[in-house]
Amino acid sequence: MKRFKQFLRKNALWIALLGYLLYQRVPLTHFDNSQIGNSIPAPELTNPDGSSFEKTGGRPLRAAQEGSQSRQVIILWASWCGPCEVQLQLFEAAVHAGLLPAEQVFAVNIGEDLKVVQDFVREHPVSYQTLVATEAWVEAAVGLQATPTVLHLTNWSLIEHISTGLNTFGVLRSQRFLAGE
Repeated sequence: MKRFKQFLRKNALWIALLGYLLYQRVPLTHFDNSQIGNSIPAPELTNPDGSSFEKTGGRPLRAAQEGSQSRQVIILWASWCGPCEVQLQLFEAAVHAGLLPAEQVFAVNIGEDLKVVQDFVREHPVSYQTLVATEAWVEAAVGLQATPTVLHLTNWSLIEHISTGLNTFGVLRSQRFLAGE
């Protein structure tokens, strides 16, 4: 114990500096509870090739049948966002392991040029659907402040959960959400 106290006294400045640097650099997750329960407008989504999501066999956005509660996990991302790449791969690993159903997970780009999205998808393939939304919709729907942002939606419209930032526990939370827990 005596050695430990000596170590702390001799290195207090370095420990404080390291703590400050970690605090400034470690990506944090922000949960926005003010959005929960809000309905969002239906976006016009396109596939990375530019075709309409609905016209290529994608589930029509407001076509949830009466009484059914379809659930979706939406990952809002950008090609220039390093944490987004990590978040997408975390969800890919969960889908590949069978923890999440691929048909209920959607990576939605925040409105970048289709060529940029195509290149990114080619370099970072995922087994769940990758789509592109307009940046205006993203701003209007969720007031996007940062990427990645993970949304849990019911029937493509009702926000059940929203988190911003790299979230390693987001996969487990998404698994529970899709299971109805």
